[in-house]
Amino acid sequence: MKSEAGTPAQNGNKQGPAEQNGPVGKGTSPQSPDLKTKLTNETHLRRFTENVLDSRQQEIENRETEKSKLSAKVEALEKKLASAQKQLSESRRETKTKAKQLQDAQEQIFRLQPNRKDITETEAREAYKNLVGNVQRWVENRVKDILEDLESGRLKSRTVPPEASRFVALLREQSRRCLNADQSDEYHIMGAIMNYLYLALFSKSFYCPLDDTEEDGTLMWLDELQSTMSRLPRGKFPL
Repeated sequence: MKSEAGTPAQNGNKQGPAEQNGPVGKGTSPQSPDLKTKLTNETHLRRFTENVLDSRQQEIENRETEKSKLSAKVEALEKKLASAQKQLSESRRETKTKAKQLQDAQEQIFRLQPNRKDITETEAREAYKNLVGNVQRWVENRVKDILEDLESGRLKSRTVPPEASRFVALLREQSRRCLNADQSDEYHIMGAIMNYLYLALFSKSFYCPLDDTEEDGTLMWLDELQSTMSRLPRGKFPL
């Protein structure tokens, strides 16, 4: 009896899995939009990520390309630098060699040059006094006869050469004012000669060419000057 009464109750309360979970159509329909949304979002996220990765990959490749180019430029510059350093080293060696050769040549020249004694102020003053004395003696020896001819009147018939005006131009203004002074002719001539020597020699930076060679060009020049003065014809510049 109990078993029979209990069986229907159990059968009446007994439900299948579908009945416990409810209807199938009503349980699945609310979840479908969420899955589609998630799927869409994941698809977009994946595409965005792929685009970002592609962009980063392209950027990395571009940088690698630029790096390769820069590396090539750096390598070329390093080669040029090495070549320039090599040339600089060679130039320094050549400069050092030439400087040594120049120094040797200078030392050789100085060894070949004779020692020249510098003239002192006292020696220069004494030499100038000797020059004035020589000019005075030269005038006294060569003008004496001319002055005698001038005083006797024998020069009046002689034609005055053009060089006479040049000689008179060497006289200073003070001397020209005293041309008629008694017994002043020799002093005027000496003054003209000394003024010429001043203009031709002493007013220059170098009075005469200095030469230390064996030919001694300085002494030759002075000897030639003295010889030229000694060969001047008598009566060339009558007063």
